[in-house]
Amino acid sequence: MRPHLRRLLLSLGLLALCPPPAAALTPEETRHLLDRAGFGAAPDDFAVYRPLTRTAAVDRLLGDLDAPTLTPDPAFLAEPRPDAVTYRAISDKPPEERRAFTLARRGEALAIRGWWLQEMIGGRAPLRERLALIWHGHFTSAFDKVRVPDLMWRQVALFRTEGTRNFADLLRSIGKDGAMFRYLDVPASRKGKPNENFARELLELYTLGAGNYTEQDIKEAAKAMVGWRLNAGDLTPVFMPAAAVPGPKQVLGATVETTGDVIDLLLKQRATARFITEKLWLAFISPDPDKAEVDRLAARFFDSGYQLRPLVRDLLLSPAFWSPDAQGRLVKSPVDLVVGAVRQFDMPVKDPRRLAIETRLLGQDLLDPPNVRGWPGGMEWITTDTLLKRRAVLTRLAYGEPPEPARRQPDGIAAEYARLVGLDQAAPTPGMQGRAVVLSDFFAKHPLFLGDEGLLQKSVLAEPPVQPPTRSTPPDRLLELLLDPAYEVK
Repeated sequence: MRPHLRRLLLSLGLLALCPPPAAALTPEETRHLLDRAGFGAAPDDFAVYRPLTRTAAVDRLLGDLDAPTLTPDPAFLAEPRPDAVTYRAISDKPPEERRAFTLARRGEALAIRGWWLQEMIGGRAPLRERLALIWHGHFTSAFDKVRVPDLMWRQVALFRTEGTRNFADLLRSIGKDGAMFRYLDVPASRKGKPNENFARELLELYTLGAGNYTEQDIKEAAKAMVGWRLNAGDLTPVFMPAAAVPGPKQVLGATVETTGDVIDLLLKQRATARFITEKLWLAFISPDPDKAEVDRLAARFFDSGYQLRPLVRDLLLSPAFWSPDAQGRLVKSPVDLVVGAVRQFDMPVKDPRRLAIETRLLGQDLLDPPNVRGWPGGMEWITTDTLLKRRAVLTRLAYGEPPEPARRQPDGIAAEYARLVGLDQAAPTPGMQGRAVVLSDFFAKHPLFLGDEGLLQKSVLAEPPVQPPTRSTPPDRLLELLLDPAYEVK
């Protein structure tokens, strides 16, 4: 054989051993990734992600985690704030003054909800907001009990920063978080009667999971947490040694003395790494974790010192994440549904607080999870009643209509919210021409999708439509996709 022919065959042989070039994302893969790692793919996202491989797309999302937020902080934070003395004294004030004070705080909490939803819709770091929402449902605190908007805002800010970096640091910060302390009665804990709320949730819901500790462990851990108070100014937690239970305590067979000791001990348990890994699997991949794969990823997570970004990267690049079996397996939460519709259909947002009223109607009131376990999620979001409400909310969004006016809201607090955003009276019923504007604008702004029904469906739905569109105009067909039962899953 001639030398040049031999070299050619050798080169061809080496070429055959090389892996094929990684493929760019399909529209379905782009939608799938951004549904799970963010809140849906906006029309412009398809152009951005189309040239990227799976790895490059995931790395792009991770690279954006530290991008600055685009939504200005709620304006009330720049105003003089009530201090702890004011909160304590308000109960002695006349009813009218108490009522005005409470309404003002509710208005501020509603502003935080709108501020967060706006960043989910238009921010540069959708994965950061997704992780923050996961931690909000994991380290539950509720404004209904905390009653201090500033503390709830600080907690969301904490989830945005530490919640994207290192779980150990996040847990240590939660161990001295003002909203968490007020929610779980830590400042009320006393030497003679340690309050067990925080100790119990710390072991069961935040780290080890049920079955990995004893009741005696909780009692001992609770003793180690006595001595925390909130300062009289901005309600920041402070530790007062004179109020603490002195001496060693026995937790999980080890000796501890302080809250920090308990947290460090929990972080030494591999059960904590597994519990958190499974939690993120459930959030990102499917309701049926692969036990062996969770164990493998949890071991890497533990050995990394609880670094979150490598774990999230592992999950988003896992075969399970991209498996066809994972498509359409997760039910969209109300926040997914509302934020996703606004993002995917490029809907105008007149006042993001109005979106918070809609998610509350559907059962997910940001800053107010129903109990210490957070929102149950999954199929719990879907009932005969909520399906009708979800359809009604999506219809209002598509038609550019506001939420129901105050008199039609389901409870007094929702009615207060409606009045706060100017929904005292029913909105005039729009004419059909006005109704068509929102979705007609979609095709005017994004002609890529006009005339390509297949691309549109792949970009919007995780499953084929239950009822394929039948109407004649593109905006009407788009509305049919939005209201199709397949839009309820991701």
